[in-house]
Amino acid sequence: MKKWKNVKPHTLKMRDIIYQKYGNRCFLEPTRKKYPVCNRYNGKEECKGHQAAQYYLNINIGKLKKKRDKVSTMKRKKYLRLKRKSTKRMKKVCK
Repeated sequence: MKKWKNVKPHTLKMRDIIYQKYGNRCFLEPTRKKYPVCNRYNGKEECKGHQAAQYYLNINIGKLKKKRDKVSTMKRKKYLRLKRKSTKRMKKVCK
């Protein structure tokens, strides 16, 4: 079994190719091509991809909990929304 770091798209060029080939569903934040959840070889959503995305979203949410200004609150809400999206899609993928 391959680890997620060997399967995910690393560079922006590779992410562009994945986006053109497989579309929005491969990223939690498709406009910025952030948080890839698809395998770069076959375009299937992977459980490991969702777990990795949630891990990094949790890190970002934790950093912003301490700050109380408007920008930080908006970013925190965005990260929480992405996390909910990942959790919802994860239920279908990780059976």
